[in-house]
Amino acid sequence: MPTMKTHMNWYHHLKRYTLSFLLGAIYGSRGPTLTTPAVKDFLYVHPKVTHTLDLGTLPPVDIFPFLALVPERWAKWKRTVTEIRGLVEGLYSTLLSTVEKRLASGERAGVFLEDVILNADSYGFDNRDQFWRNVRFPPSWYQTM
Repeated sequence: MPTMKTHMNWYHHLKRYTLSFLLGAIYGSRGPTLTTPAVKDFLYVHPKVTHTLDLGTLPPVDIFPFLALVPERWAKWKRTVTEIRGLVEGLYSTLLSTVEKRLASGERAGVFLEDVILNADSYGFDNRDQFWRNVRFPPSWYQTM
């Protein structure tokens, strides 16, 4: 259905358009519908991440470092972080792989992540793991996660 005929879903169209624009500018992927895999995955993962980042959802491990010693079986928040880390890594690994495959085939879309990958040395990234850790989360997050 054309967007103008489905005005009742204007909020969904706005989310899809915004997300499609960002996916296009950063990864060179389009999101023509809400059921496009990248859009659908992002809309599933992002609310979980933002909820986890809400104040009071997770204990302040950076303020009380002894909390890092609590075993995962007794700390639901650790299981939540592990689950969300897996979701985030899956989503962004798929998007990053799409860009890497495009570059390997000699194609360029002129998007942000292509520039970062092609100029990784000048940004201080020696390998994919180092790049991946710094693109997803700042290094300081790994001390608390």
